[in-house]
Amino acid sequence: MTVTDRHPAAGARPPIVELRDVTAAYRARPVLEVIDLAIGPGERVAVVGPNGAGKSSLLRVMSGLLRPGRGRAFLAGDPIELLDRQTIARRLAVVPQASTLPFATRVEELVGLGRIPHEDPFRGHRPVDRAAIAAAIDRVGVGHLLGRDARELSLGERQLVLIALAVARPRR
Repeated sequence: MTVTDRHPAAGARPPIVELRDVTAAYRARPVLEVIDLAIGPGERVAVVGPNGAGKSSLLRVMSGLLRPGRGRAFLAGDPIELLDRQTIARRLAVVPQASTLPFATRVEELVGLGRIPHEDPFRGHRPVDRAAIAAAIDRVGVGHLLGRDARELSLGERQLVLIALAVARPRR
């Protein structure tokens, strides 16, 4: 996969995600070659391509799960390889293509997982967290699924719940 996008003008806020000259591979099999990409605040980007083109690998590099063989990935101007997983989770949410859930959990509990990087681990959800969860559920339109076991949802319903999980994160 090869992608080239514009870089922001001087003086502009740093991109939320930026890839500079990124090449990545799994063992000896290249999956990304010379990727330059900048996604600014508020931008919406669609990554489209055939199976095996490198779309998921691109997301893995952007989220720090796949280290580039060459080039660098940045998250809000910081080199992603220098950030710990909690910092990355506070700045970036990725909704997986398909997911299985290994445990029973209600829809509202699953959406609440989006708040974990932002809450006190000993106190649980604060009122601000509960409000963000409710707002995310409302914004995505999954209120009719409340109380249901997320494992029993259709794949499309589960995707919407996972999008609500991502939306429940605080805006920066």
